[in-house]
Amino acid sequence: TNRGNVLRGNTFRRIQNTAGTGVQVASNQAVYLDDEMSAWVVTNNTFIDCQVGAFIGGGRENCVTHNRFVRCGTVQHLDNIGMLVQKDFNNCSQVAPPFQTNCNPGAAEWMVTRSIASGEWAEAFPTMVNLSRNHPGMPAHNEISSNSYCNCSEFMNPLPDGAPQTWLTNVSDNVEDTSCY
Repeated sequence: TNRGNVLRGNTFRRIQNTAGTGVQVASNQAVYLDDEMSAWVVTNNTFIDCQVGAFIGGGRENCVTHNRFVRCGTVQHLDNIGMLVQKDFNNCSQVAPPFQTNCNPGAAEWMVTRSIASGEWAEAFPTMVNLSRNHPGMPAHNEISSNSYCNCSEFMNPLPDGAPQTWLTNVSDNVEDTSCY
């Protein structure tokens, strides 16, 4: 899951699809956390002229905070792919090493309880200990807050009714600013 990565103080410019759409609608994302990638910190970055600023595809415990988005299409994409097309990888109980199981919560549990470095993993990532009992597959516990955006098409992609709150994700204090630089 690449837990613990920090993306701070960067500028992303002109991240756009310029080649056309091909077989399906294609988009380019400045920050692409897909397939349930979790526990990244994306903070104090600037996004200018990006098709999609930040993309969270089903991941959990990601923090996208204190960023500035200027002339972007979608500021923040969020989806629940782990509850949809990847649900069979999350609604399971087989505890085994990664790459020996397709059960995401089972691989996480193995890492923090049975691997050689289980103590270190459990200490560094305590939420992995109870992953199988903490809404597996849900994009839970993300924090998308205190961002500013100016002259963007939309702050967030359309979500199902009740989301992101029903996904236990906080989206708050994001401010539209009319003073683009």
